Amino acid sequence: MSRNIKTREGFDFWDRLNAIPHYGFLLNERGNGVVRVEGVGYWIERNAAQVIVDDAQSEVNVLREENAKLQAEVTALSKNVVEFTREDFDATLNYLRRMGASIDGKNAYKLDLCDSITGAMAFGYQNANPPPEGHWAKQFWDIGRAEGEARKDLTAALKLNRENLRACQATIHYAGGFDPAYVNDAQAAMKVADAVLAKYPPLNPA
Repeated sequence: MSRNIKTREGFDFWDRLNAIPHYGFLLNERGNGVVRVEGVGYWIERNAAQVIVDDAQSEVNVLREENAKLQAEVTALSKNVVEFTREDFDATLNYLRRMGASIDGKNAYKLDLCDSITGAMAFGYQNANPPPEGHWAKQFWDIGRAEGEARKDLTAALKLNRENLRACQATIHYAGGFDPAYVNDAQAAMKVADAVLAKYPPLNPA
């Protein structure tokens, strides 16, 4: 409890103790003994003081009991935190699901996390801004990087086939004596390849 000298908050028992009538002893008129004189000296009645001390001790005991209970609660909570196992986590998660929590629900944390994963995969696809080794987003960046590499390989293969197809159909066209339907089919296939290649500009170099 805090103390305030002006309001006397926190001085309850001290003020009660000082309020007990005090007395002292002086020589009598003949000088051969002493007499009790009220209002002087520092003597007080023991019984009155004992009442105040007993009340203070009772309050101290109550506070000690409350403190012990709080300490026990803190210890129990600390123990629960330390011993929170995977099984405890799963049980808690299952309880939250039964209460209506779902991966489909909207919340800022989940949206931010999904945006981070999407961004990491997009950067990986472009071979840009890799996360540091050991970062949780690195695995998603690697997925995007693998897709980017696969796209580069497929695009290169499609370009090569397209060029070979163009060369073949040109040779057939100029040599003559071949079925012109083949030339027409080759030209149509080249248009399909051109349309696909136009959708995929070159990626950043590895």
